[in-house]
Amino acid sequence: MQTYTTPTMNGTPFSAHALRVSVFWLLLGCGVSMGAWGQSLVISGTLRNEDTRDKMDNVTVTVLQNGEAFDQIDVDRNGKYFLDVPLRSDYIIEFSAPDMVTKRVQIDGAAVPPSELNDGFTFDLDMSLFAYVEGFDESLLDTPIGIATFNERSARIEFDLSHTNVMRRKVANELDRVANLEEDLARARMRYDNAMEDGERAEARGRWEDAFDEYEKALSFIPGDEAATA
Repeated sequence: MQTYTTPTMNGTPFSAHALRVSVFWLLLGCGVSMGAWGQSLVISGTLRNEDTRDKMDNVTVTVLQNGEAFDQIDVDRNGKYFLDVPLRSDYIIEFSAPDMVTKRVQIDGAAVPPSELNDGFTFDLDMSLFAYVEGFDESLLDTPIGIATFNERSARIEFDLSHTNVMRRKVANELDRVANLEEDLARARMRYDNAMEDGERAEARGRWEDAFDEYEKALSFIPGDEAATA
């Protein structure tokens, strides 16, 4: 869990309406806090490997403003990044690294009223990435894992926790599906190997019909396999 201190200028609080610390965990290792920073949206944080919790120094942070490319930076050697973008725009923050699953967060500052612009907002936005597993449907995370919009009642940019919970369930279900698929593939490979061995033994003994049946069985486990169709 992180803490946030309101920025100061010349020893005094930067803004009279500086927002209180509000830290909570988003899906899969993403935390956020909010404060004040004159007329801009300041976003910073640290990138970690979700499995090892080690800091990642090879992550690229890409910013889309209203759907168009706006900025792109690499994290530093300590896995940290810092962004300072204008308010009154809708942003997608994308975190990507080689062999890792890309994650996105949407921060919609377009609806921030003019009365709030002078104070601005800061986000302490940590993120963790997990390694790509063969078969994982990455298009699932084309949808941002977190969506934040301005809440007029609280005068804060807040995340939609119901959306976050939905995304959490979707990712968990997809990881379960991939894990089950790997188990199914392992069982199919074992049965394929057994059928191929039986077919080769039958063929060596001149039992051609039995060999054919075993090779057909092997194809039922791994369709289209060249060794079984030869």
